[in-house]
Amino acid sequence: MTTIPPIVKILHNIDDTEQFSEELANYVNRLISFDDVEGVAAEPNTLTKEIYFMFFLGALLATKYEFEINTKQEPGKPDILLKTPWYHAIFEIMVVDSETDEMMQNGIEETIKQIDEKGYWKELGHLPLPIYKIGIACHGKKCLVKTVLH
Repeated sequence: MTTIPPIVKILHNIDDTEQFSEELANYVNRLISFDDVEGVAAEPNTLTKEIYFMFFLGALLATKYEFEINTKQEPGKPDILLKTPWYHAIFEIMVVDSETDEMMQNGIEETIKQIDEKGYWKELGHLPLPIYKIGIACHGKKCLVKTVLH
Protein backbone atom coordinates (compact mmCIF):
# COMPACT_ATOMS: atom_id res chain seq x y z
CA MET A 1 0.00 0.00 0.00
CA THR A 2 1.35 3.42 -0.98
CA THR A 3 1.27 6.22 1.54
CA ILE A 4 0.54 9.68 0.16
CA PRO A 5 3.02 12.25 1.52
CA PRO A 6 1.33 14.99 3.62
CA ILE A 7 2.61 17.72 1.30
CA VAL A 8 0.76 16.10 -1.63
CA LYS A 9 -2.50 16.12 0.34
CA ILE A 10 -1.95 19.79 1.17
CA LEU A 11 -1.16 20.69 -2.46
CA HIS A 12 -4.34 18.95 -3.66
CA ASN A 13 -6.43 21.36 -1.55
CA ILE A 14 -5.06 24.55 -3.09
CA ASP A 15 -8.43 25.59 -4.56
CA ASP A 16 -9.51 26.53 -1.03
CA THR A 17 -6.76 29.13 -0.74
CA GLU A 18 -7.46 30.02 2.89
CA GLN A 19 -7.40 26.43 4.11
CA PHE A 20 -4.39 25.64 1.90
CA SER A 21 -2.46 28.60 3.35
CA GLU A 22 -3.22 27.49 6.90
CA GLU A 23 -2.32 23.85 6.22
CA LEU A 24 0.96 24.74 4.48
CA ALA A 25 1.96 27.09 7.31
CA ASN A 26 1.13 24.41 9.90
CA TYR A 27 3.15 21.84 7.92
CA VAL A 28 6.23 24.08 7.83
CA ASN A 29 5.84 25.24 11.43
CA ARG A 30 5.49 21.65 12.64
CA LEU A 31 8.41 20.16 10.69
CA ILE A 32 11.16 22.76 10.43
CA SER A 33 13.66 22.50 13.24
CA PHE A 34 16.67 24.44 14.45
CA ASP A 35 18.27 21.13 15.36
CA ASP A 36 18.28 20.14 11.68
CA VAL A 37 20.43 23.12 10.75
CA GLU A 38 22.64 23.52 13.80
CA GLY A 39 25.85 25.24 12.79
CA VAL A 40 24.35 26.45 9.49
CA ALA A 41 22.33 29.43 10.71
CA ALA A 42 24.16 32.74 11.02
CA GLU A 43 22.90 33.23 14.57
CA PRO A 44 21.31 30.86 17.06
CA ASN A 45 17.56 30.41 16.46
CA THR A 46 17.65 32.04 13.02
CA LEU A 47 17.09 30.44 9.67
CA THR A 48 18.16 31.84 6.30
CA LYS A 49 16.16 31.84 3.10
CA GLU A 50 18.42 29.08 1.74
CA ILE A 51 17.40 26.81 4.61
CA TYR A 52 13.72 27.32 3.78
CA PHE A 53 14.59 26.52 0.13
CA MET A 54 16.11 23.24 1.26
CA PHE A 55 13.04 22.47 3.35
CA PHE A 56 10.75 23.02 0.37
CA LEU A 57 13.11 21.12 -1.93
CA GLY A 58 12.80 18.06 0.30
CA ALA A 59 9.03 18.42 0.56
CA LEU A 60 8.48 18.94 -3.16
CA LEU A 61 10.70 16.00 -4.12
CA ALA A 62 8.11 13.79 -2.42
CA THR A 63 5.38 15.08 -4.73
CA LYS A 64 6.85 13.83 -8.02
CA TYR A 65 5.62 17.10 -9.61
CA GLU A 66 7.84 19.25 -11.79
CA PHE A 67 9.31 22.26 -10.00
CA GLU A 68 12.14 24.75 -10.15
CA ILE A 69 13.85 26.36 -7.17
CA ASN A 70 15.80 29.58 -7.70
CA THR A 71 18.54 28.92 -5.14
CA LYS A 72 20.91 31.33 -6.89
CA GLN A 73 18.37 34.14 -6.51
CA GLU A 74 18.50 34.99 -10.21
CA PRO A 75 16.64 38.25 -10.90
CA GLY A 76 13.32 37.90 -12.70
CA LYS A 77 12.69 34.36 -11.45
CA PRO A 78 10.42 33.25 -8.60
CA ASP A 79 11.81 31.42 -5.59
CA ILE A 80 9.84 28.28 -6.48
CA LEU A 81 7.76 27.44 -9.52
CA LEU A 82 5.60 24.33 -9.12
CA LYS A 83 3.90 22.66 -12.08
CA THR A 84 1.22 20.07 -11.35
CA PRO A 85 -1.18 18.49 -13.85
CA TRP A 86 -3.99 20.67 -12.42
CA TYR A 87 -2.38 24.05 -11.72
CA HIS A 88 0.86 25.96 -11.44
CA ALA A 89 2.02 27.75 -8.30
CA ILE A 90 4.54 30.52 -7.80
CA PHE A 91 6.11 30.61 -4.33
CA GLU A 92 7.96 33.63 -2.99
CA ILE A 93 9.65 33.34 0.40
CA MET A 94 10.69 36.22 2.66
CA VAL A 95 12.59 35.94 5.91
CA VAL A 96 11.37 38.75 8.17
CA ASP A 97 13.11 40.36 11.15
CA SER A 98 10.61 39.29 13.81
CA GLU A 99 7.59 37.04 14.20
CA THR A 100 5.18 39.78 15.24
CA ASP A 101 1.81 39.54 13.49
CA GLU A 102 2.43 42.87 11.79
CA MET A 103 5.88 41.89 10.49
CA MET A 104 4.65 38.50 9.27
CA GLN A 105 1.58 40.00 7.58
CA ASN A 106 3.67 42.71 5.90
CA GLY A 107 6.07 40.01 4.72
CA ILE A 108 3.42 37.93 2.96
CA GLU A 109 1.85 41.02 1.40
CA GLU A 110 5.29 42.03 0.10
CA THR A 111 5.87 38.59 -1.44
CA ILE A 112 2.54 38.67 -3.29
CA LYS A 113 3.30 42.21 -4.47
CA GLN A 114 6.71 41.05 -5.72
CA ILE A 115 5.14 38.21 -7.72
CA ASP A 116 2.76 40.71 -9.33
CA GLU A 117 5.32 43.43 -9.98
CA LYS A 118 7.92 41.08 -11.46
CA GLY A 119 5.36 39.17 -13.52
CA TYR A 120 6.72 35.76 -12.61
CA TRP A 121 3.74 34.03 -14.21
CA LYS A 122 4.76 35.29 -17.68
CA GLU A 123 7.24 32.45 -18.17
CA LEU A 124 4.31 30.02 -17.94
CA GLY A 125 2.86 31.45 -21.14
CA HIS A 126 -0.83 31.19 -21.85
CA LEU A 127 -1.57 27.83 -20.35
CA PRO A 128 -5.17 26.85 -19.60
CA LEU A 129 -4.25 25.93 -16.01
CA PRO A 130 -4.93 28.13 -12.99
CA ILE A 131 -1.91 29.91 -11.49
CA TYR A 132 -1.65 30.42 -7.74
CA LYS A 133 0.58 33.01 -6.06
CA ILE A 134 1.90 31.81 -2.71
CA GLY A 135 3.58 34.29 -0.40
CA ILE A 136 5.47 32.90 2.57
CA ALA A 137 6.90 35.02 5.40
CA CYS A 138 9.17 33.22 7.85
CA HIS A 139 11.00 33.98 11.05
CA GLY A 140 12.70 31.12 12.85
CA LYS A 141 10.25 28.24 13.13
CA LYS A 142 7.20 30.37 12.36
CA CYS A 143 5.86 30.79 8.83
CA LEU A 144 2.75 32.58 7.61
CA VAL A 145 1.33 31.78 4.16
CA LYS A 146 -1.04 33.63 1.84
CA THR A 147 -2.35 32.09 -1.37
CA VAL A 148 -4.07 34.04 -4.15
CA LEU A 149 -5.48 32.78 -7.45
CA HIS A 150 -3.91 34.83 -10.25
